[in-house]
Amino acid sequence: MVLLCLPGFERDTVDVDGIAAHIKRIRDDRNLRLLDEHNVAFDEKTHLILINDQKPRQS
Repeated sequence: MVLLCLPGFERDTVDVDGIAAHIKRIRDDRNLRLLDEHNVAFDEKTHLILINDQKPRQS
């Protein structure tokens, strides 16, 4: 998930039991700590835009 990649978590090493808490903190605080160095204001609904530009599959 993008919200875990931005702060520097890696899928092979992230504590899966703590994922929900990390995402909740990001959403509640409206802040990302990038690579454990930089705090950045972050509003998921405003700053995260997912675009699916893939064409639909043809049957």
